[in-house]
Parts: sequence; structure tokens; C-alpha cells
Amino acid sequence: ISSSESQREMFAGADQILYGLAFGPGATRICAVSGQGVLFIWRTDTGAQVLRQQVHSSQCYRCEWNAGDGDGEGEIATGGADSAACIVDAATGNVLRRIIHPQPVVGVVWNPFVPGVVASACNDGQVRLYNLNSAPPGQEPKPLVMLVGHQARVFNLAFHPVCPNLLASGSDDKTIRIWNCDPAYQGQRELRKLPGHTAFVRALVWHAEMPFILFSGSWGRTV
Repeated sequence: ISSSESQREMFAGADQILYGLAFGPGATRICAVSGQGVLFIWRTDTGAQVLRQQVHSSQCYRCEWNAGDGDGEGEIATGGADSAACIVDAATGNVLRRIIHPQPVVGVVWNPFVPGVVASACNDGQVRLYNLNSAPPGQEPKPLVMLVGHQARVFNLAFHPVCPNLLASGSDDKTIRIWNCDPAYQGQRELRKLPGHTAFVRALVWHAEMPFILFSGSWGRTV
């Protein structure tokens, strides 16, 4: 990892293919996950590595850093080919929870409005929301909500920047779905099915200033 502005270089190792990156609280640290299932953390001011921890038994595809209540380093969610989503203590590298899925987990994202809630994207085409506060430490929580509709692997997730219970998902079925993920909601959870791509949907991001706009990118070389 390198920055052209500061010339800081953070080297994970010649044998490490890096799949995911995420900044920590205040952007003072950055984390990455590798094809060997390793989580790395570096300081952004010096480039010094402060953590190297084996988290998954095989490829780790995604990492998302949650600052929590602002006290401490927070927690990092990861998803891997070993069919697990892991919650890691960013200060120690200890795996606090290992949430087992039916198939590999390729996407994870924290709910920015509800503390302790994380969503996962799975190869089985389903999106699951977990409330980590609903189970004692060390115990695997049950899905709070399951979003069913995609016909292939779900690759990416993005919570809406303004609406607390609105979640977008992109899939290998070439579609994007918009969901109501409020646990108390009793209606149809799939609010929109957005076709148009001719290949796997790989990237999703909401416009921060015009939150009615969602950008998507696919293997079809289109945005």
C-alpha cells in the first residue's frame, strides 16, 4: 500500500495479495486483509505495521472498520472464503465473534446508524443483518433480518447515508436491490430491483450530497 502524497509505504509481504482496505477512526490507521486470511493494521503517519493477525483460514475478501463509541480502536468486520464473518478487536487483533455462514462471505458493512449492527453478503445470494448486542460475548448471534431475492452471489453492500434502514446490494445476478432492513418492518423488504448491467455488479456507493443517487460498477465495464 502506498500514498503518492506522503510517500508512505506499507508492505504486507511478497506472498500477500490484499483484497480489502479500510481507514480507522480519525484516519490515523489503515487496515487490510489478504488472500492468506491475514488482517494487517498500519499507522498512516509513519507507515509502521502495528498488527498482523491470522483471522481466516483462507482468503479474506473484505474489511470494514467501525469506530464504535469513539473510545478505543473500535472493531473490524471481515468476510472470508472460510464461510465466516469475523468481528475483530482492532486494538489486540483478537477475534471476538466468528459468525458462520452456509457459504463464503464476500461483503460486510456496519450500519452507521445502529451501533453493533453489521450486514453480510454471502455466496448463497442472501444478505444477513446481525445485532452483535443481542448475544453474549463469544456466542454467535442469530440473523436479525434475512434479505432474500438475489439469484446469485451477493458481492457488495452499502447503507444509505441518510435513511437508517435502507440498504443496497449488488450481485452476480447482474442486479442491484434496495431493501428495507428495519427489523420491525412487516411489509415487502425488497423495495427496488435495478437491472441494466450485463455482468457481475462489483461496486456500490451512494452519493453523499445527493442521497437519491446510487452509483454502481460492473465487470461489463460500465458505471
